[in-house]
Amino acid sequence: NGYTDYSFTFVPDVLSELQFDLSYWSNIDIANKTVPTTSFEYKRGLLSTKEIYKKNGSGYVKIHYLKEDYEFNDNNVGNRYNKLRAMRVKKMRIVNYPCASHYYDGVLIPPSGFGIMTPDFGYAFYDVITSWVQKKTTTERTFDESGQNPVEMVTNHTYGNPTHLRVTSTTTTNSKGQQLRSDIKYPHDFAGTALFDGMISQNMIAKPIEIKVYTNNVLQQQRR
Repeated sequence: NGYTDYSFTFVPDVLSELQFDLSYWSNIDIANKTVPTTSFEYKRGLLSTKEIYKKNGSGYVKIHYLKEDYEFNDNNVGNRYNKLRAMRVKKMRIVNYPCASHYYDGVLIPPSGFGIMTPDFGYAFYDVITSWVQKKTTTERTFDESGQNPVEMVTNHTYGNPTHLRVTSTTTTNSKGQQLRSDIKYPHDFAGTALFDGMISQNMIAKPIEIKVYTNNVLQQQRR
């Protein structure tokens, strides 16, 4: 018996401020002040930590810990960062002093040539952002039955081809100091040959074509 505790990444959105003429509009004159936010949804909901606990007497002990670290490539256009500046325009609610109208002897006079009063507008800027989210490091610790003597492994993830956006190498350093590396290639990494160009044209791009496994930089295994 026991339980597992998860945590996930969270980055709040940035509120956009509605701009309008403060000289005669007050907040209560705006029928709907809501405007889109600058959203960072792509940075949210990713696994951050996972902790496994085991029942031990009247309490619990941690027997496994995992932590994921990510790179969001902010402002790195070479790694698929894109930001679009957008603007939302909102029509203001007409009150007793509409834009371009005036009073004469206490009577509201609409603008010449118009049968209705001219509304005013407010506006707000916001950004629409996309980026290449990369899992960069995975840290795992395994504990003994009493929650002591952790054994740690750290895995670094490398992304060598922005065309297919997949992990091309993982390097793990274990508790013995050994470095275990797997190099992975996909159809896009062999572009220019008929066989793999045919796979790309049919969108068969996710399956690894070649995997090489190394221990301390010595090739141990190759699969193709």
